[in-house]
This record gives sequence, C-alpha cells and structure tokens, in this order.
Amino acid sequence: MDTGISTQLMISLATNEAAAAQFEFIEPEHMLCGLLKLSELKKQDLELSLTNPAGLPELEEEQKELQRLFSELGMSIPNDTKRKRDKIRKQVGKGNVPYDGKAVIHRSDVSKDICNRAVQIAQSTGATAWKAVHVAAALKERGIGDSDEPAQKAAQKKEPPKEPQPTPLLDHYGIIYKKDNDKQPIATTKDPVVKVLREMLEANPMAAIALIEEGGRPAREIIEETAQLAFNPDVQIQLASVPLSRIIESAGDTLKLFTDLIKEVTVAEIILCMEGLPEMLACDEKTGLVLAEVLKDHRLGCILITDPIEYEQSLGTSQPWKKLLWPIWSHNLNHMAHK
Repeated sequence: MDTGISTQLMISLATNEAAAAQFEFIEPEHMLCGLLKLSELKKQDLELSLTNPAGLPELEEEQKELQRLFSELGMSIPNDTKRKRDKIRKQVGKGNVPYDGKAVIHRSDVSKDICNRAVQIAQSTGATAWKAVHVAAALKERGIGDSDEPAQKAAQKKEPPKEPQPTPLLDHYGIIYKKDNDKQPIATTKDPVVKVLREMLEANPMAAIALIEEGGRPAREIIEETAQLAFNPDVQIQLASVPLSRIIESAGDTLKLFTDLIKEVTVAEIILCMEGLPEMLACDEKTGLVLAEVLKDHRLGCILITDPIEYEQSLGTSQPWKKLLWPIWSHNLNHMAHK
C-alpha cells in the first residue's frame, strides 16, 4: 500500500521531535506531536515541505481529514493542539542521545507496530494509501497521549501473544518453520538478504514479496534463517512454506483449496511462502490472476519463491502480480541487489 503524502510529512515532523528531544528512536508520542503540528501548518508551510508543488492539493485534502478528526475529538486548532504538544513533550521528557545532524533516526518497535495498524485501518476503509488520519486513529486506539505513561513503557506490560491456532490445511500441504525453543534465537545476521527480508516483514507483516533465487543461493535456506531470527515480540512472525504443485495435483477445486488455505494462515498470523506459481499460471492463467486478488483481499503477508526467468516470463508480465509483489534478489552473502 502507498504511503500518503501527509504520512511522509508527519514522519519528517516526528523525526524533528525525536531529534530535538535527543531520543535514539521515533516514539509514538513523537508521531502524535508530528500529527498535531501537521494539523496547524498554513498553506505556505505545506508548500515549503513539498519537493513537487503538484502534490499540494492532495496534501491539503489529507490535512483537512486530520483536522476534522481532531475537531471530532474536541480539539481546536491551533490552541488545543499546541497545548497538547507541550503536554506530551513534558510527559516524554528528554533522551540521552544528542542528534549529530547526520544519523538517520528510525521508528521504535512500538512505532512500527502502530504504523502497521494504520495500514490495516486504511485497508479496511478501502483507501489506496495510509494517511496521517489513519496513523492518528491507530494512536488513538492505543491511547497514545491519553495516559501519563509513555507508550514505550506501556508496551512492556502487554499480555503475552496468543498461542498459534491449528492449521490443518497447512499441516497437510506445507511446512511450518518455527523457532527452535531449545536454541538461543539469532539476534543478528551478516546475511544482507536475510536482514532486508526480516526488516521488511517487521515493518509490514502484510508485505507481498517475490524472493528471486539468483547466484545459486537457495531461497529455502534464506527463509529458514529468517524464521530463526529474534523478531520483535510484538510482531510474532511465523513462516510456512507451501509448494503450490501439491495443491494443483490434489483432487478438488484448486481455487477453493487455495482460498481456504489463505484464510487459515491469515487467522493464524503466519507469513506464507509459496513455490510453483508459474506452473499454476501456465496451466490456468485465470486461476493465477484470481489468486493475486485473493492474496490482496485477505491482506496476507506472503513470500513467493521464484527465479529470474520465471519472474520475468510469468510474474513480470502479469500486471496484478507485478503490482502486488515487491522483488528481492537473493545473491551470495557478499552481494545483494534489492530492487
């Protein structure tokens, strides 16, 4: 899903907040201050924030949506919003990481979680991009700014994640990659492909990725290592692999089987890794195109394993799949191309 122009400006404002407060990461309170500031900006301020003036009407419309939300919450602009920002700044206080003007300030894990929820809210409304108003709604759900306790501390008190639900179809057709609880989870990796893959999944567990095998590097090896990494506990990523050839060869309605499988792994919050889609497209192109819509409609995180030739000849020429998938090329350990 696209990132709205108002969200991009909010992140820039939130970065300024984090830098001024000497924080290592952008926390949810910094994002809320960015939203409050965004609602107060005049037209000339919006113009100055844009590299392309043609985006001004879109930004103004997204700002109005945000202003309407704050008005519905009983806040006047700019009087109440300014007071709210001052209160939040005092509540969060100062960090101990002075900004040198060069380093990139990333979002904290809690902030990433809120952004993921903002994407879900946007998708549920049929929006084509997640905007500032969706971030505001996600922050409101978590009570950010309503409590005297910073979100970072409140997140530590969250209940433990629920146990994964049974997945009978997945157990039959696929392989679930689970962390080995007897082993110490891997905290870091020197593998750039695994690192990028994990970061993408943590930032957006609903990402649709084409993992393109290149340079003799097996994609399954990458997925197995990714599954063993110590993911953010809030994300709770599990990886599962399904060879689509088994579904194609099975008796019954291929599309229904696939749709039921998608529903099952969506409920269980599992990232689905798939192999063999080009074969499915080759034998029934219509079914393959419908599958793209099924994945899109269920907002499912998925990794499609393919190779350069299959990607270019089958998936690269299919507009629904090309639009849905974000390609990552798996090279050897010391070279990685990420398109």
